[in-house]
Amino acid sequence: YFFIAGLGMYILVYSLVQEKKAAFISAILYMLNGFMHTFMLNGHINILEGYSMIPFIFLFAYKALKEKNFAAYSILAGIFFALQILAGSILFFFYTVLALGLYFIIHFILSALKGNFKSILKLALVGFLIAVTALSLSSIKLLPVLEFTRMSSRSTSVSFNEYLGEP
Repeated sequence: YFFIAGLGMYILVYSLVQEKKAAFISAILYMLNGFMHTFMLNGHINILEGYSMIPFIFLFAYKALKEKNFAAYSILAGIFFALQILAGSILFFFYTVLALGLYFIIHFILSALKGNFKSILKLALVGFLIAVTALSLSSIKLLPVLEFTRMSSRSTSVSFNEYLGEP
């Protein structure tokens, strides 16, 4: 997963700035930062699985907004979102959604200021395709969890005292 994270960051930065040295340095820093070392030394390998998908999500979302073939890139971003969910890295999923949402908001504001309404429509389609792809592919994990939540102590029909075993 370290290699996948580094490869994804290298490709992302290279597609943004077209500079090999900057892409290489950013890939090394992304792979070997202290935040990830903290999780790895404590044995939380599952965090690294979702962490390695983040550059690919941003790469394909960026390409979906910039290139003409936005549907394919949106579906690829959705696939990597689904892989992030299936890896069990829900925390990074929410962080990625937040960061990507900020990127989409900035893109929306800049497009609105320019009066480019085709770009705003494309942004909405890209977001819709990413969400539909990610949720449909990860539904194999999400739907059973939702059903179990309704039957467990988290449901509203079970009181906390009953959950603890008290009458």
